[in-house]
Amino acid sequence: MKWVDKRPVLMISTVPSHKVELQVTGSKNKKGEDILKPPAVMAYNKAKKVVDVSDQMSSYYTCPRKSIKWYKKLFFEVLLGTCVVNFWVIYNNFGDDNRAKADMLQIREKIIAGLLKSQ
Repeated sequence: MKWVDKRPVLMISTVPSHKVELQVTGSKNKKGEDILKPPAVMAYNKAKKVVDVSDQMSSYYTCPRKSIKWYKKLFFEVLLGTCVVNFWVIYNNFGDDNRAKADMLQIREKIIAGLLKSQ
């Protein structure tokens, strides 16, 4: 499928519900007209939004330093940063309802305290 927004976008989808027809997104352009997009683009944007929020949350408290090798930075940034963000989401959304929601710093402190207790 080819769709033109600001530039041509070529896409292939294996999802049967992603038809070639355009759907209303629910927002309007400057002229007040409805914005139309293919269902594949709408699904991609919805999934991409979650990834962007995860990357944003992991960037607030980064731990890599200049002195370590690139592969160690990659390990700390991708694996540990993503794990901490995933734990934060699980802790806040699926935990005890009586407990207050924790911010990212409190979650990191809980993880560090748990690691120090185990030694």
